[in-house]
Amino acid sequence: MRPTLLVLAALCVCWGSYGQGVGGVEKPPPLSLDLRGMARATGIHALAFSPDAKTLATGAYEGEVALWDVVLGEKVAVFLAHDPATHRSSVLAVGFSAGGTRLAACFGSGKVVVWDTGTGEEILAFEVYASRYVLYPPPEETPPALGTPAVRAGVVVSGPFVTDAAFSPDLTLLATGSLDGRIRLWDVSSGDHVSTLESVGAALRPILFSPDGRAIAAWVGDEGIQLWDLMTGRPTVLVRGLTTPLAFSPGGDVLAVADGPRILLWNLSANELAGILVGHEGEVALASFSPHGGLLASASRDGEICLWDLAAGRRILEYWTATGGTPMALAFSRSGDLLGVGLSFLVPTEPAVLLVDVRGLPRPRWSAAGGG
Repeated sequence: MRPTLLVLAALCVCWGSYGQGVGGVEKPPPLSLDLRGMARATGIHALAFSPDAKTLATGAYEGEVALWDVVLGEKVAVFLAHDPATHRSSVLAVGFSAGGTRLAACFGSGKVVVWDTGTGEEILAFEVYASRYVLYPPPEETPPALGTPAVRAGVVVSGPFVTDAAFSPDLTLLATGSLDGRIRLWDVSSGDHVSTLESVGAALRPILFSPDGRAIAAWVGDEGIQLWDLMTGRPTVLVRGLTTPLAFSPGGDVLAVADGPRILLWNLSANELAGILVGHEGEVALASFSPHGGLLASASRDGEICLWDLAAGRRILEYWTATGGTPMALAFSRSGDLLGVGLSFLVPTEPAVLLVDVRGLPRPRWSAAGGG
C-alpha cells in the first residue's frame, strides 16, 4: 500500500517524529500546514519562503497571491493589484527581496506586480512582453480575427505571451521565456527591459536562476538544455539530449535534470553525468536542493514526493499526495528546515500546500552535488 501524507489538522502546525519504514525509507512525516482555507484554489503553482522562513508566499492558478504565517498556518495577507484584471491569469512565479520587505509576482498574462510586504501596498506594476503571434489554421481556412478563438487545428496567440518566468534569488531580476526563443531579463525595481538572451530553440521552459544569480538554465527544445552567463549574456554550457532542468545545487556546479522517472545529476564544469537517482515510479517534474546541499527533494507527476541523501545516493523519505494531487512547486526555506510543496487539484477538496519539517531527518555531510 502506498503511504499517504496524513492530514492532522486544518490551519495549524503539527510537528512529529519520523518512523522507520520498509527498506530503510522513512515513513511520511505528518502534514504540518493545511492551507485548505485558500478561496477557490485548485492549485498552487508558485511558492517562496521569506528570508526568515516565518512566512510563505503562494501563487495560485486562479491568480491569488497570498502570504501565510508558517507557525500558525493562517493566511495573513492577500495581495491585490490595482488592476483587477491582473488576477484573471495564473501566477507563474513569486519571490521575496533579500530583506523580505518586497514581494513580487509574475502572471501568465505578462503582468508583474511588486508589493510592500509590511503595508500590502502596490509599489510597482509593469508588463513584460514576449512577442506577438497569430498562428493561423490550415492555409485553406480563412484566418480568424486577432483575439478570436482558434478554429480546427489552428491556434491564436495574441498579446504578451510568457512561457515561463523566474525571479533571481535577490529579486533584482525577472527572466521570462517566449515563443520566439528568447529569454528577456527585466529590472524588478523599475520594470525596465535589461537584456535579451538568444537561444537555439523555442521551448524555454522551465527557466532557472543559479543560486548566485549569475547564470540561467532553460530547456531549448531539441537542442537540449542551455546555460547562459548573465555577466556577458552569452551561452555557455549546452547539455545535449536532455529536456528538463530541475534545480541548481547551492554551489551552482551541478544541475539536477529529469529523465523520465530518473534524476540525473549533471556536472556543469565537466559537462558530464555525475550521478543518477532512481526510485520514482512516474515522470519526475520538480526538484529542489536544500541550502546546505546534502538533500534533494523531488516530485513526480503521479504525486510521489521523495527526499534524497546525496552523499549516500539513496532515498530517505517517500510519500504520496492525496488522490488527484499533482505537485506543481517545491521550495526549501533558507535554513533548510522546511520544505514547501504546492499542489494542483481538479477539485479543491484537499490542502493546496504541504509544509514538511525535515529536521527529524539525518543531516548528510557535504556531497559533490552540494558544491561545498
